[in-house]
Amino acid sequence: MNTLWKHQTQHTGSVNQILGVYHNDVVHYLSLNAQQQPLSYEITKHPAQLQTNVTWVDLHGNLQLIPQAFAEAPIPGFESCLKRKLNAHITLAFQPSMNPQPLPTDSAQHHLAEGLFPIANTYANHKECVSVLWFHEQTAIVFAFRNGELIFANRYPSSNTQEHLYYALLPFHENKLNPHQFGLFVLCDATQHAATAQLFQKFIPHAEVTAPQLPWIATTPAPLQHIVSPLIKLASCVSPADI
Repeated sequence: MNTLWKHQTQHTGSVNQILGVYHNDVVHYLSLNAQQQPLSYEITKHPAQLQTNVTWVDLHGNLQLIPQAFAEAPIPGFESCLKRKLNAHITLAFQPSMNPQPLPTDSAQHHLAEGLFPIANTYANHKECVSVLWFHEQTAIVFAFRNGELIFANRYPSSNTQEHLYYALLPFHENKLNPHQFGLFVLCDATQHAATAQLFQKFIPHAEVTAPQLPWIATTPAPLQHIVSPLIKLASCVSPADI
């Protein structure tokens, strides 16, 4: 077992809930108090055992957006899905992925896209048309906005940076948009920043590539910060009663 990063926040109280992401034998734990404030964050590689009573969050499950008026209706070809309300108008449906890990876990109850949505939404009004891409290894998640309204979201299996770029541009591929109309914002890990910016800005010079910011200051930067940040955002809109 190797602790990659651990941070204790300024919030106090006993642990009321733990959100977890487990991927490639790396586990993220976010501990929350009764007010859903983050108490601590820990990233461990090759864990010998997993903590108990963890609410697991999926990275790779397929997802769909559903208008709120149809949120209770069955989705053809999308059986055994979970549904989470993003806002008053849109519900996110996702199928938990079955990626095997060295240690077994309960089925995921949330998708990281729930935490990515409020982050993506901060870019929604930057241009008439906005595409926000988050990616990790072979998973790309894209949110698209027109005039500040979410019009598209999807998760894609994506094996390289060129494919990431293709999926980021896909929502508006039929539109001839100039740089004043179209904004492209890419959220990736800090270690991927230089290579990603070099490729994306070759085709979209005004593309902005960054790692999501943490809501608090840590003395050492978090590895895999693009997973840390949306998990914290997810915590702000999840309560035990929702599960």
